[in-house]
Amino acid sequence: MSSFQGWVEPGNKALKVFWLKLTPMSIAVRDIMRESVIYQEIEAEAKAKGRAEGKAEGIRLVAANLLKSQMSLEEVTKLTGLSVEDVQLLQTEIIGN
Repeated sequence: MSSFQGWVEPGNKALKVFWLKLTPMSIAVRDIMRESVIYQEIEAEAKAKGRAEGKAEGIRLVAANLLKSQMSLEEVTKLTGLSVEDVQLLQTEIIGN
């Protein structure tokens, strides 16, 4: 048995003590990061990016459904706010599938 295997054996008291010390430290680090202004800014930016991507995907899905229901390219463009080029590209994707 290698020394590593002995370390991770169930019931290893040294491992249990190490884990009990590590867990509160990792919780403290996580809490400090949450309070960090930089972390909060990064988190806010990531959430905003995710919302924007979700909104864009939703608009594309609506446009695709409108095109599938035989609505004109001009009407889809007007209703969704997508560019003519984007709607044309979406239309070619729909035809290809």
